[in-house]
Amino acid sequence: MKKILIVEDEAPQRALYSDILSREGFAIAAAANCNEVENLAGEEKFDLAVVDLKLDSDNGLQAIKHILTINKNTKIVIHTSYAEYKQDLQAWSADAYIIKSSDSTELIETIHELLDDSSN
Repeated sequence: MKKILIVEDEAPQRALYSDILSREGFAIAAAANCNEVENLAGEEKFDLAVVDLKLDSDNGLQAIKHILTINKNTKIVIHTSYAEYKQDLQAWSADAYIIKSSDSTELIETIHELLDDSSN
């Protein structure tokens, strides 16, 4: 079973993504800030991380850096409300950049595509 780390500061969003992705057959862990990311990423290996860029007290880029420092093969999906950061996608070493919406179809499809590719 593929493991996904959700990095999202808003508890209702974390719960929603956890529920949706669990129903898709993924093992889910969730973090609200960089400290939680450090603890979780140090304990287990994740195949993919869904990261919000604007965390309450932290920057999602710090979370991405920490995740990739521990496991450079972790796929990264930036999932944010801020389209203006998309132009810098290459500098962040992210595999995908998705603008948040009420429809989770794009997020689910992107995760399946990235994880299917990683198993080849």
